[in-house]
Amino acid sequence: MTSVRAQPVGSVAPPHDPFDTTAVEQNLGTRSFRGAAATLSAQTIKLTLQLGSQVALARLLTPEAFGLFGMVIAVTGIVAVIKDAGLSMVTIQRPALEHAQVSLLFWVNASASLVLAGMMAAVALPLAWFYRDPRLGPLTLALSPGILLGGLAQQHLALLQRQMNFRSLAVIDVGSLLIGTGAAVISATLGAGAWSFVTASLATAASTAVGAWLFCAWRPSRPSRANAVGELLMFGGHLTGFNLVNYLARNLDNVLIGRVWGSATLGIYSRAYSLLMLPLLQLNAPLSSVALPMLSRIVGTPDRYRTTYLRLIGNVSLVSAPAVAFLIPTADWLIALILGPQWTGAARIFSVLGAVGLVQPALSATGWLFISQGRTRDMFRWGVLGSALSIASFIIGLPWGGVGVATSYAVSILLVQTPLLFYFVGRQGAVRTGDLFRVLAVPLATATSVLAAVAGFRYAVPVSSNVTGLFYSGAVALLAGALVLSAHRAGRAAVKELVETTLTLARGGVPRSESEAA
Repeated sequence: MTSVRAQPVGSVAPPHDPFDTTAVEQNLGTRSFRGAAATLSAQTIKLTLQLGSQVALARLLTPEAFGLFGMVIAVTGIVAVIKDAGLSMVTIQRPALEHAQVSLLFWVNASASLVLAGMMAAVALPLAWFYRDPRLGPLTLALSPGILLGGLAQQHLALLQRQMNFRSLAVIDVGSLLIGTGAAVISATLGAGAWSFVTASLATAASTAVGAWLFCAWRPSRPSRANAVGELLMFGGHLTGFNLVNYLARNLDNVLIGRVWGSATLGIYSRAYSLLMLPLLQLNAPLSSVALPMLSRIVGTPDRYRTTYLRLIGNVSLVSAPAVAFLIPTADWLIALILGPQWTGAARIFSVLGAVGLVQPALSATGWLFISQGRTRDMFRWGVLGSALSIASFIIGLPWGGVGVATSYAVSILLVQTPLLFYFVGRQGAVRTGDLFRVLAVPLATATSVLAAVAGFRYAVPVSSNVTGLFYSGAVALLAGALVLSAHRAGRAAVKELVETTLTLARGGVPRSESEAA
C-alpha cells in the first residue's frame, strides 16, 4: 500500500494518491493469492477464537441469555446494516476515486452513524414493550455507542481493502476479535449474563476503529463538493437497500420465534443456526475481501473474470459442501460435544438448516458478481424478491416452532430461491446461469455421497461415545467423498486444481493460470 502521511483536517489530497490502484493491477495475481493466504490464516485464528468462545459461553450462560441478546440484535442489527450506506463498497469497487470523494463518504458514514446511534437508543423502550421483557431496554441502550464507532472506521477499512492490504486487515480483525471474545468470557465468568455480549460488541467495535486509523494513514478533509458524488451515493443506496431487505429476511425468524415462543426457544434456535453458519461465514469473509477488489479490477476482461470467479466458487464448494453433508447426520453428537447437554434441542434444527449450508457459500458469492459489475440496482431488486420468499417461509413454519421455521426456510432456499437467484444474476455479465449450476455439480454430488454414507453408517453401526462416532463417521465421509471424486474426470480435475492452488498458496506463490493472466 502506498505510504501516506496523516492529513490535518482541511488539507488537500496527499501527493502519493492512496486511491490509485495501478500498482495493484500490475501485480494482481500475486496480491490476490498472497492476500487470500494471509486472510485465510487470519480466519483460521478467528474461527478458533469464535468456536472456543461459543463453547465457553455455552457452558457459562443459559439459553435464555443467548435468547435475550438474540431478541435485541435481531432488531437493532438493522441499524448496523444501514450505517455503512453501502459506501465502503463504493470505495472498493470504483476504478477511479479522488480524495474529496472519499472524504465526503467518510463524513456521510460518520453522520449517519451518529443519527442511527441516537435512533437505537430511542427504540430501547419500545423494543422492551414489543417483547414484553423490561430487561431488553438497558441492553439496547448500551449497544448504541458501537454504531458510531463502526461508522468512523468504514472508509479506512475500505481503503485498506481497495489497496489489497490484507495483512493489516488481518491484524485488525484478529486483534479486535481477541479483545471482544476475551471481554465476553471474562464478563460471563463474573456473572454478567446477557450483558457479556454487550461488552464483547463494544470492545470489538472500539478496537476495530482504533486499528483502522492506525493501519490506514489516510485522513479525511472537511466535506466539500465532490465529482460524481450523486452516482456514488446511488450505488451505495442500492447496495444498502439490498443489505436491509436481506437482513430483515435473515433475522425476522429470530424476531418471530422470540415473540411467539420466547427467549429459551430462540436461544436454542439461534445457537443451532450460529454454530452451522460460523465456519461458512468465516470462509466467505476472507474470500469476499479478496474477490471483490480483484474482480472489480478485471471486470473489463470477461474471459479472465469468468475463469477466476468459477475457480473460486468451485474450490470453496468442493470443501464446504461435503463438510456440511458430514455434519447433517452427526449433529446430535456434535452439539452435545461442543455446547453441552443443555443444548440437545438444537441438534434437529442444526440438521435441517444443514441443507441450506450446502449451497450457502455459492449463494453469498453471487453478491461478488452484482457488486463488481456495478449492478447494485439488480441486487436490490433480487433482495426484495428473495426476502419476501424467506419471510413467507418463516410465517409458514412458525406454528411448529424452531424446527418448523428451519424446515420451511430450507425448502424455500433449495427448491425456489437458489434457481431464481442463479437465473437473476446470470442474465448479464460474463458468468451465466448455466455456469453457476455446472460449477456446483461435482461438489453437490460429492456431498450427497458423503451424506448417504454417514447416515448409513449411523444406522448400521452402534458407537460407544460421541467422540468415537464422529471419528468413525469422519473416516466414512472421507472414503465416500474420495470414491465419488476419483470415479469421474470432472471430480479428478476439481481435486487436482484444489490441491495445486492450496500447495502454491502454502509456498507463498501464485497458481500458474492466474500468474499468467496477471
